[in-house]
Amino acid sequence: MSKSDSMLLACAKFVKFVLSNNFTELERKLFAKMLVEGFRKAHDQAESEFGKGKFLGHLYWTKNALELLGHNLAIKKSLSDNLRHEHSVPLIYLAENILFKMPKVATELDIFEKIKYFGIVVIMTRDEDSALKLKSKMPDNWDRQDIFARYDDLKSQIVKRD
Repeated sequence: MSKSDSMLLACAKFVKFVLSNNFTELERKLFAKMLVEGFRKAHDQAESEFGKGKFLGHLYWTKNALELLGHNLAIKKSLSDNLRHEHSVPLIYLAENILFKMPKVATELDIFEKIKYFGIVVIMTRDEDSALKLKSKMPDNWDRQDIFARYDDLKSQIVKRD
């Protein structure tokens, strides 16, 4: 198991703890913010066949971001200068509206699988990130399946690196 997945499994255990107790809404909001930090740290440790870290460790990229990747590597420029690490489902939304709404009987593995499915990272350009209309929520008519629902026109530009 990768370091990132180990950290996400620890997040799943934390969610299980929250689900197993009767916390107030205020306490749940605080726990959601703590969980988001755990997700961020785990995503920064991601690994793929293309590399490690906040950018190279993730598989989903826009076509424009992939083009910039090649350019940035050629001139040895920092990836963070022109690229953004974007969560397909905003992390606070994932915590509060998906994970903390799971049944109390959910197992750590069930929770981990939800985190992996809804916690996809998309690497995009700064301009693409700036153009996003929904920053911290999902569309009102979201079907709770399409993890790229916030991306509207950009959706056709997202590719999985193979």
